[in-house]
Amino acid sequence: MAIKVPKLGKFANINSISRKLNTYLESIPPRINIEDLSGGRLIFRINSFCTDRIAIYKNLDYDFAHREFVISIAIPLPDNTQVPYGMPPGENGKTGSFPPVESEHFYPLDPEYDNYDNLEQYILEAAIKAIEYGLTKGFTDGGIELKFSSSIETRRLPSPQRKYVMEYKKVTVVMGNNVPRLDDFADMSSIYKKIDTYIKSILPRINIKDLSEWKLTVGIDHVCAECISILKKLGPYPSHKEYVTLLAIPIPDDRQAPYGMPRSEDEPIEPLELKRKSDFHLLDPEYDKYADLNQYILASTIKAIELGFTKGFAREGKALRFQDL
Repeated sequence: MAIKVPKLGKFANINSISRKLNTYLESIPPRINIEDLSGGRLIFRINSFCTDRIAIYKNLDYDFAHREFVISIAIPLPDNTQVPYGMPPGENGKTGSFPPVESEHFYPLDPEYDNYDNLEQYILEAAIKAIEYGLTKGFTDGGIELKFSSSIETRRLPSPQRKYVMEYKKVTVVMGNNVPRLDDFADMSSIYKKIDTYIKSILPRINIKDLSEWKLTVGIDHVCAECISILKKLGPYPSHKEYVTLLAIPIPDDRQAPYGMPRSEDEPIEPLELKRKSDFHLLDPEYDKYADLNQYILASTIKAIELGFTKGFAREGKALRFQDL
């Protein structure tokens, strides 16, 4: 839980709150459609700062480099002019300006300060209330809607319009999208079918038997970035007996290529930043070699997969790679 209010630790036991909140969070996975995240981790980012209401961001943020889906929640902290247990005022007589939560991108909740006896109780119960409310309403990311499920039978695969899942005997390929409205400008269904055909053609060339009882998941994401990136190593997930590797395919805008996506002020996206570039194979997207967006996405995806399996994806001193080189 990130702390955004100076000296908050003097008035509430943040470590105690975190421990209790983590205990509560352990109860969440069985209640939600966690498999729709295709092996990605779910992170709750809870910030405490000055707003007029609890704010729950409606969308899932996807951190490609760490394969994490992030839910962001803002918990307002009262000052002692609002409730007796509130924070003492600062130099201007208040803890903060308490700006209103008015964006349509958030679920707003009344903090109901009067229902609590102290600051620690308020922060913990407000955070749980926000998580419960958000997962009841649902958090979205393209074709995914993460929310409480009434029963396991009600769970479903992500919408094929925004995330494609290709499953083979020991390999799953998940093709996702972090670029708004990409489906409006590229025939992703056709691209998916062609990648499916390509993946089937290369399986006999890979030393899949070295995985033993484990499976391989290849995550392919479309992002805003400068270059194609291919994670060099396989990430192990022992609980699922699964290895995961990631590829990111940058999507050009109309300044980078004539066939690029139009820029949108209404739906800006943050560019992907690789924290440790040495962990990735990097490729120039070479936008000028392609005639349209469909051709570019398909060819770049195949190029990235070919490079990854030619170089090899490392794991425990070995590598999963093409065997016919």
